Amino acid sequence: MSESLASSDLPVLKVLLVDDQPFNLQIAQRVVAKTSALVQTAEGGLAAIELARKTSFDLILMDIQMPDLDGFTASKEIRSFDAQVQIYIMSGDVPTEEILNSEAVNGYIMKPLRPQALLSLLTDISSK
Repeated sequence: MSESLASSDLPVLKVLLVDDQPFNLQIAQRVVAKTSALVQTAEGGLAAIELARKTSFDLILMDIQMPDLDGFTASKEIRSFDAQVQIYIMSGDVPTEEILNSEAVNGYIMKPLRPQALLSLLTDISSK
């Protein structure tokens, strides 16, 4: 990854990365670590809900397919108690219309994660 991804201009964001695949978490964590963001990880939807109840996040990047609880269901639950957090689904497939039109999620980012796309999302979120 190039050092050009680092940006000291970004305000500190609290980011939760949720994926049941440790490799995917590592990739996302490396990119986000190039910014000033504070990062926590969860390896499933249930763990994500628990963390979101304890911590106020600015951004949650949520894998859609997880064995314990799918990302869309977890996103709806988190949205029920946190209307402010930005929730983006991570998926290798284009999300369904139900997900895209849901008030539970703010958008999606394609997997495999591209560092520049993730940095762009972080920049967009930090400017809101």
